[in-house]
Amino acid sequence: METLAIVGASLAGLSAARAARAQGFCGRLIIIGDEQQRPMTVRPCPRSSWQERSASST
Repeated sequence: METLAIVGASLAGLSAARAARAQGFCGRLIIIGDEQQRPMTVRPCPRSSWQERSASST
């Protein structure tokens, strides 16, 4: 059985795991992270928030 290890249990890590399954990966997934909250309880930053930061730093 193949194993895929994903380092980072944030939204990006879970998105990578979801993408692997969507592309047909049927092996074991190991998601490694030290986040204090479960990934589903952490909301992603709104797009407008990081766009504003990017514009102000240039």
